[in-house]
Amino acid sequence: MAYRDHGNNILGVNTADNMFISDTVTANEDGSIIERLEFLQGRSGYSIPLEKSDGSVLNGSDDLFTITGGPVRGVVTGIVTTIIGGAANGTLQITTTSPSGTTSLSTTVAIDNDAAGTSYRFVGATGVLTPVTAGAVIIDPVTTDDSVFLLPIGTVKFTCTAARSGNIKWYLSYWPLSSSSRVVAAA
Repeated sequence: MAYRDHGNNILGVNTADNMFISDTVTANEDGSIIERLEFLQGRSGYSIPLEKSDGSVLNGSDDLFTITGGPVRGVVTGIVTTIIGGAANGTLQITTTSPSGTTSLSTTVAIDNDAAGTSYRFVGATGVLTPVTAGAVIIDPVTTDDSVFLLPIGTVKFTCTAARSGNIKWYLSYWPLSSSSRVVAAA
């Protein structure tokens, strides 16, 4: 099956094994072609990757990703890019607009002096924040798979108990649940 624009130009091809979307596709001024391709990509079973490279360790919340238009399902991963300079505890949260509130998506765990290359995963039914100092890890889909979050309209945040030097690059792989769902890395 081929995906075509209104001018009958082929945008991508869905094969039995994968979906190919051309790298040469450009967006209309309003971005509608790219947005539609993102939705098709998400609907075909492929996640849409997003990254926030400037994740600070604040005393309070650092906005990571902003969700508008509709809910998404997502997996969040962090990689320390600059050593966390001191003791702090971190929690993944979301602040939603309707109903208005803040919900913890993970447990609160120490991220004390975590070195560059340490990965942060959220594991199991309770979203256990799991630092992996070796960076690489085998993900066990039987007993401790990474948590998949239902994320309504709102802002995903990483909240810390103390401001520390250091940086965490955050990744969100998501699947839109609506053709109106949009996610951007927060400023």
